[in-house]
Amino acid sequence: IHDFLVGRPIRFLQSIGLLSRTPDNYLAMAVSELQDDLEEIELEEETTVVNVSVWGESPEIATAMSNALVELLIQKNLEASRRPVEEMIAVTSAQLRTAEKNLEEAQKKLRNFKEESGLVLYNEEATILLQRLDEYQAELKDMEGRLASLKIEMMADHPEVKSLEARIKEYRDVIIPGIKERLDALPLKEVELARLNWELDLRKNLFTMLKEKLLELEALRDSSTGDLELKVVDPAKVYSFVRPDWPRWIITLPLGLMASIFAALGFVFAVEYWNSSFKSVKELEDDLHLNVLGAIPKFSILGKRRIFSALGGKNVEDPGRHLPARHLGRRVLSALSPYDRLADSMLLKNGKPGGNIFLVTSPGHAEGKTTTAAIISQILSRRGKKVLLVEADLRAPSLAGLVHADNERGLLEICTKDVRPRDLITRLKGMDILLAGTASTQDVDPFEVISSEKFYALVSSAKAKYDFVIMDSPCIKRFRDPIYLASIADGVVLVVEADGTQRRSILMAVEKIKSVGGDITGLVLNKQTDYVPEFIKGLLD
Repeated sequence: IHDFLVGRPIRFLQSIGLLSRTPDNYLAMAVSELQDDLEEIELEEETTVVNVSVWGESPEIATAMSNALVELLIQKNLEASRRPVEEMIAVTSAQLRTAEKNLEEAQKKLRNFKEESGLVLYNEEATILLQRLDEYQAELKDMEGRLASLKIEMMADHPEVKSLEARIKEYRDVIIPGIKERLDALPLKEVELARLNWELDLRKNLFTMLKEKLLELEALRDSSTGDLELKVVDPAKVYSFVRPDWPRWIITLPLGLMASIFAALGFVFAVEYWNSSFKSVKELEDDLHLNVLGAIPKFSILGKRRIFSALGGKNVEDPGRHLPARHLGRRVLSALSPYDRLADSMLLKNGKPGGNIFLVTSPGHAEGKTTTAAIISQILSRRGKKVLLVEADLRAPSLAGLVHADNERGLLEICTKDVRPRDLITRLKGMDILLAGTASTQDVDPFEVISSEKFYALVSSAKAKYDFVIMDSPCIKRFRDPIYLASIADGVVLVVEADGTQRRSILMAVEKIKSVGGDITGLVLNKQTDYVPEFIKGLLD
């Protein structure tokens, strides 16, 4: 499993070059960063000891990491301090090899010249000139060596460097050429012999000097302790009397459990403190002092469609009648009980003269108003009432998908074109439905359609023909359509989402409805989650 999930991906990334085949040495990286920082740190004069502490998964790992870190630091410090010496050793070694080669050539030339000419003695003047030339040449080489060292230690425009360059130039251009001119006047063979002897002595002296210099540089490199002179005073170790048993699981686990419980309770308290939504009907009634028609549990989309389909089922023996309640199933009946109470409230409202137009809306989007309006309409139709469900939500119509209606024309065509309402009203599941229609709303203002005379005439006509006219509308928070609809409706059912709709949104919606003279029939707490299991509720009952 490890090779398949880890090994193969790593090898693939290495093959395409995204990962290195050699693991990174993080200790070496840390040492390099520490060295960069040390260049900017000024140590106090009395500073003698630096303590290195490393946290690891265990004392053994931390000890090994500390010792390795210190060893790498000392090694990097030595390498940094020896780097200039190493460069000088490399240059001197190259010069020594060249000097040795030149010495061998000078010895060979002198030997061949003596064999050919047989001249071995100098006259006095030639000897003096050659000795003098030798001295000046030696001084010239010495000055050249000093000049090379000064250029390493000082800037090129330093006065001492300039002075030494001037002397070297004088030796090269004036003194040594003058001596050579005098030697040229001597017999050529004697001069050649003297020159070869002089060259041989010069090569010997240069070779000896470079060899001694190389030995000195090697001794300096081997004896260097670095710029900071780092030494390990007390290496990290785990003492025998220390038992590294942390973390102690017997203590850690209970403490961690208690800390997690307190953290969870604190989080829940904070969420509940700042959350102003409602979970139950009692909270809603006690806080807002409004009439709450009931609470509807939270259903999935499939569950809502099953309830809707069950309500619209037909009796096989008598297709004109709906199925009796005993054929709906216990679950469906349990889910329909809050809708039944809501329907009872609307029937009581309908008992008043002219009170048969209801608006179903919500403060915010997706709080369940369309589903609530559709199920209540079906329940009322099952009770023998003539119901018209009007989809007045022209902003985001969704009723057609819920009831599986195929009529593409609806309210928009009635209000914008000369179409009779009875041609577009669909008889579905025991009730009449007027969908929003699929006409393009790009050039049509939905509010103008809702507030038009044709829509008002449609509602007035339906009020006389139907026992109930239930209108579905957009949310109050974003649109002004439901405010107008509330002014022409006999009652408003406000659907709020449990654990979702905030208190201020509900109060805002109620205030807007009352501002246009709307009559709030009641609130419906939708999508309520029951946190108490069924078997516990059975015991309580």
